[in-house]
Amino acid sequence: MADRKNTQNIKAAVKSSKNKSLFETIKEQINDLKQCTLLFDDLMKCAQSVQKNIEKMEDVFNLAMKLQDMKNISKDLDMMVKEKEKIYQEKILENKLLKQELSHLLNKSKLLVKIAEEQIKRLREVEQNNCRKIQILQDQQHGCFGHRKDDTTCNGGNNCE
Repeated sequence: MADRKNTQNIKAAVKSSKNKSLFETIKEQINDLKQCTLLFDDLMKCAQSVQKNIEKMEDVFNLAMKLQDMKNISKDLDMMVKEKEKIYQEKILENKLLKQELSHLLNKSKLLVKIAEEQIKRLREVEQNNCRKIQILQDQQHGCFGHRKDDTTCNGGNNCE
């Protein structure tokens, strides 16, 4: 009977030892499970953070696309401004050339006016001389050899005193 009791004690000890070992294993697994739960929670937080970062990156990408669009628009506007500046410079040059041409024409026209005034002056002198000659001829034809009332006028008639 003692052997039986010893055997039972041994079995109980082994069983107790197995239970203790099993308890320790379960305890370790529970700790591991707690660690896994903590890691899972951290992983969830990390995933949420990554999701937020992805959303922020999408916002940044959208802003970058808008910025690129704005740069393209800015380039287009710069090109338009350069074209307008080129046209403006061409118009300025064209206006300068026109101004020079107008100045030249004005000087030429002043010269022509001066020449015309001189021609008119000469024509008046010639006209007065012709008028006097005509008057003298008319006076000679009418036999008027006296003094004339007015040497400077020519009225085509007999103007003797």
